[in-house]
Amino acid sequence: DCAIKPLSWAARKIFRSRTRILDCRDLLLSDTDAMIASFFDSYYPLASIDDHGTMVGNTGTIYYLGKETYRLGTLLDLVRGGKKLHLYGDLSLLDEGDRAYFGFLWSLAKDIDAKKMKTVLAFGDPRENEVHGFLVRNATEGYLALLNPTGHLASPLFAPEGAEGSDVRFETLIQDGRLKRNGKTAFEKTTVDLGIEGYVLLRFRILETKEEPKEVLLRPGEKVEFGGRKGKNVLTLTFEKDGKPLRTPTGLPDSLCLSGVELPAKTYWSGISWIRVPLEEKGRAILENKGEEDILVRQGYERKA
Repeated sequence: DCAIKPLSWAARKIFRSRTRILDCRDLLLSDTDAMIASFFDSYYPLASIDDHGTMVGNTGTIYYLGKETYRLGTLLDLVRGGKKLHLYGDLSLLDEGDRAYFGFLWSLAKDIDAKKMKTVLAFGDPRENEVHGFLVRNATEGYLALLNPTGHLASPLFAPEGAEGSDVRFETLIQDGRLKRNGKTAFEKTTVDLGIEGYVLLRFRILETKEEPKEVLLRPGEKVEFGGRKGKNVLTLTFEKDGKPLRTPTGLPDSLCLSGVELPAKTYWSGISWIRVPLEEKGRAILENKGEEDILVRQGYERKA
């Protein structure tokens, strides 16, 4: 019932390694991903690789696909790097939902182009039947399309580069061909749940971290408050006076009072100019200058296991 063309070694390998019986409908998409990976390994830029678009129709030249590969095929057209949504065949087979789906992808294509996003291969190798996909992004936001050809459920962890120490807004836009709008905000990363032969399109945006001043000149009678940070559980403070490190046996100058945290009991005979105290995400520490001289305070955060 399907005119199968000669398959590449990558498609034959995928065909053998899958856990269910496949036909050429599956292999047309899998083989294209495998060939794109091979071209990319040979230093072809993804933007220069033409994936030939998506076929819809019931003729031999279109392998009697109907519209079975339409939704995944057009999604892959969007994210593979060529930035070309290309359909050909018998478009009368598409219903109102299919047309709305294409319109949604077209809006994403315009967003990708306007924000100058670029594509890279993501996660595993399609030639090895691994969870794989395409990451389309700029410095702060983008899209991730992931496919699961492994034959079993998969839940890969996605941590966008550049999100270290920041919240990220993740939104599922497409799940197995269905339009969705499930969003959440998470710290640095999220888990992507994929069904057997499933696929997903995820949108992400790295949120700006509201940084507190990294240093403050604390005058007599003044107070400064330090808040906790996600992913960090140690507050570090260093002290200077008249442009020089202010050394004391405990690290905390006698004229300063630090409340809201547990102070270390250890002392140093040579004196130190810094203090490290535990401060959890929802904790608050207040530093007050009860002396008569200005003290420069610098802050930092660390993660201690």
